[in-house]
Amino acid sequence: MFRPPSFRSSPDQPSRWWWRPFVFLALAFATELAIMQGLPLLLPQLPWWQLAALDAGLLTVLLAAPAWLLFVVPLERLSTARGRLLHRVLSIQEEEQERITRDLHDGIGQSLTAMLMQLRLMQSEPLPPTVDRQLVDLRTLVGSTVEELRRMVREGRPPVLSDLGLQPALQQRFASFVGNDDFSIRFDWRLPEASRLPPAVETAIYRIVGEAVTNAAKHAGASTVQVMISRCVAGVQAQIVDDGRGFVGRPNAAADRQSFGILGMRERASALGGSLRIESQPGRGTTVEVIIPYDGAGHSSLCCLGGEESADG
Repeated sequence: MFRPPSFRSSPDQPSRWWWRPFVFLALAFATELAIMQGLPLLLPQLPWWQLAALDAGLLTVLLAAPAWLLFVVPLERLSTARGRLLHRVLSIQEEEQERITRDLHDGIGQSLTAMLMQLRLMQSEPLPPTVDRQLVDLRTLVGSTVEELRRMVREGRPPVLSDLGLQPALQQRFASFVGNDDFSIRFDWRLPEASRLPPAVETAIYRIVGEAVTNAAKHAGASTVQVMISRCVAGVQAQIVDDGRGFVGRPNAAADRQSFGILGMRERASALGGSLRIESQPGRGTTVEVIIPYDGAGHSSLCCLGGEESADG
């Protein structure tokens, strides 16, 4: 039975920071009092404005370290913890999607395929016209169900992503758009053929590219999408360029599904320490660029300090 993970309260949680401002204010008051009393005794010859400037400088220097320890360090710890938690949540989600997809493919998919083959065998036998028409209708229904199941497997987590890698998985995903004469995808793979990336990197890029292409096809009214996967100085880069209607700033409120999709892309890039950049102008299409840190030796970054999204319009 699945049990959700439990999280223990940490001393670095903001809800337990109530005492930090009071400690800092008390420290600032005591420091300022000591400086105000000590400076005139140590430097009686200085005019008041020089004493005030020296007071402010000393107070800033003396309080910098306590402020860093009381506020900045805990925030950095929270940022790191958030990145690890987000990565773990996404990993659990992907594992569950992979399990469900394999069950659909190996269980229900195989059963429906066997049923379709059995119907074909039954149609090869001489049957009354009424029964033959019912078999044709049933075969059509089962066939459409199989196609819908295949679509769900492709949009879920296809086994080819884990078995063969990112390039074949994207090619399979793009093949689902082949029947649409008004929409075409140009795929440019600039990594070595059959090269594999870390599973987390492959999954993130697969999801982000798939979401961007779907947005271009369903929401932007694009006719052509160019997808390029390449290496860059920072790691692995994926660039998706469409010729759709574009937008100004962020997507409008009417495209809620697209907005949630962009949020999901941003979170996936952020979980691996990557960055997501979106540029769009009305009538000039949209460019989505994601960079995932990767050193080429099977290691990718895991933090949440990256992943900022910009939308220039």
